[in-house]
Amino acid sequence: LVRLAQRMGYHRDPKFLPHLSPFEGELRRRVWFFIEVFDCLFSFQLGMPPVIREDECDTESPGNRFDLDFDEHTMVLPPPRPATEPTATLYLCYKSKMCRLLRRVIRYSLSIQPPAYDDVLKLHDEIHAFRDQLPPTLRIRSVRAYSFTEKSFDIVHRLLLEMAYLKSLCVLHRAYINHEKDNPRYTTSRSTCIDAALRILDLHVEYDTESKPGGR
Repeated sequence: LVRLAQRMGYHRDPKFLPHLSPFEGELRRRVWFFIEVFDCLFSFQLGMPPVIREDECDTESPGNRFDLDFDEHTMVLPPPRPATEPTATLYLCYKSKMCRLLRRVIRYSLSIQPPAYDDVLKLHDEIHAFRDQLPPTLRIRSVRAYSFTEKSFDIVHRLLLEMAYLKSLCVLHRAYINHEKDNPRYTTSRSTCIDAALRILDLHVEYDTESKPGGR
């Protein structure tokens, strides 16, 4: 699927393909988003390097727009709406960015030549910065804290972003759990990996409970 999409030019941002209309271009960004996610998640599950490489594609994330903001006759796309305005594509915008971080984590963990530890810490900071930039509508809270007017798929979207964030930290630092245990330089990796893993388990318990009869 990735190779077919690349042959069709989906890995290049539509602004470099002048024969495409703004409508076609934005829909291609959404399609490429799903291809990136599937490539990343299947690679993660199988322990294989992702097919897509960062230095071989420049397609931007989907814009935060309502579907009614543009159509087949749109000549110029309107600017994306602010992140404080939740649209159906707001989750895609941020999931796309998280996917690209997770892809780098997978490459680090599977690299034949382990990356420099300073590069690991730099990616660690980027992952935290991503989470800090999430708008309130995508930040996870206790399930019981959600109002009954909130839709279940919105709650699940927040969970999926949080799980991707935590799994990225786990995989990024996993190699250093038993590495030079007496060296305080790797204390950050050990504590980060353990804390993220425990948080994942807590979320599994919470959402399993809330998925049963009588749950939220």
